[in-house]
Amino acid sequence: MSRLKNDVEWLGFHWTGDIRYSSDYFDQLHAYAVELINKGLAYVDELSADEIREYRGTLTQPGKNSPYRDRSVEENLALFEKNAYRWL
Repeated sequence: MSRLKNDVEWLGFHWTGDIRYSSDYFDQLHAYAVELINKGLAYVDELSADEIREYRGTLTQPGKNSPYRDRSVEENLALFEKNAYRWL
């Protein structure tokens, strides 16, 4: 954790509060993700890292939308819930 704190301080930020871990707020982060999916502002993307690089585009070539972008809210919610706790 001290390396991360040093990196943040190197960027010019000086944290004086308690150290917090995103895992302590997982339920709230999960609720935010569900809210964004419900509003159509987020979706479950199943592109690989290499595919994401391809789709991103370059300075001279425009990117393209993920084929998963137009899934329904219901399908995205089902996929999200299926995978949300997989890494825990």
